[in-house]
Amino acid sequence: MTFIKKQLIFAESPLTGSFETILFAMGTGESDADKWVNDNLRTLRHIIDRCREQKGLDTQYKLAYIPEILSHSRHSGSIEYYAPGSASGDATVDYDIFWRNLESGVRAPEYPVLMMADDDDEYCSVFAWEIRSTSETEFLQDFDAFISSLGEAGGCFYSSTSDIEEIEEISDKPFTADSEFEYEVKMLSSEIRERIQKLRRYGVEEYVIKSLFEEQRKLSRLRISSDYRITLPDYGDIEIQLEPLPKAVYLLFLKHPEGISFKNLQSYRAELAGIYKLISGRVNIDAMESSIVRVTNPFDNSINEKCSRIRQAFISKFDDSLAENYYIYGYQGCPKRIKLDRALVEWG
Repeated sequence: MTFIKKQLIFAESPLTGSFETILFAMGTGESDADKWVNDNLRTLRHIIDRCREQKGLDTQYKLAYIPEILSHSRHSGSIEYYAPGSASGDATVDYDIFWRNLESGVRAPEYPVLMMADDDDEYCSVFAWEIRSTSETEFLQDFDAFISSLGEAGGCFYSSTSDIEEIEEISDKPFTADSEFEYEVKMLSSEIRERIQKLRRYGVEEYVIKSLFEEQRKLSRLRISSDYRITLPDYGDIEIQLEPLPKAVYLLFLKHPEGISFKNLQSYRAELAGIYKLISGRVNIDAMESSIVRVTNPFDNSINEKCSRIRQAFISKFDDSLAENYYIYGYQGCPKRIKLDRALVEWG
């Protein structure tokens, strides 16, 4: 058998939490293994299923093939969600980039590898089997023997469950918007949650996308047009759509890079009302006065609701690891602010 077993230690494993996945990746040397895998995906998956059935295993093990992952992700919009504005239409996989962006210090292997997480290791350890087969026929025979051996002692097939007991903390402290901010702002509507579930790829798929497109990720400029449309020109002119009052709250915080403490919100009531007049085009906003009073009341939850809607508007368009630079956030007792460098903000 020409599979050589090695162990890799990652700072952040591409297989963390994905013990059921076998990930194939090319190495730096010359090999036809990529073609062998591509041409025989159905056969390889049949081998895995046959082995699982023979051993009576409940877990559905799967073979993860990076070009296939990218193809699915392009069609679903997942790449654009994680790396908006990237050149996601490239047809080939750059394995040099894949290995370079694994936060591990692990040197890219010379030979192609099949990787599985070490189920007995609490750290980010991965077993990698180097493929040293010299022909397609030999590779298929070796793969069959490799899969069949995984159920033996010290192998990687296993199943596990964990029970987490949730404890609800009850507090008798009086309500303030600041004390509930971190919880409230992270609440998502069912519609937004469903959209994100469709766009995000989880486990190995997510890690593959991140590894291959990390170098293309950058922050976009944020443009506020003369009619107060909020767009991101470097992300294909994505528009962030908000109702007038949440948009007025957003622009208020955008105008104050130093941040605003919720306990001082009343001091910004007149400024917020002025911004709302400009956005809505209304000269008389008496009908909105009570809403503006509520959103600037530090003992009312209204400000948290508006900040939550603002966050949802951004993370419905692109990944939170980028979106967090654009929405309002901050810790309890600290000013809430928008992190984005104001050099990236353009006022039209």
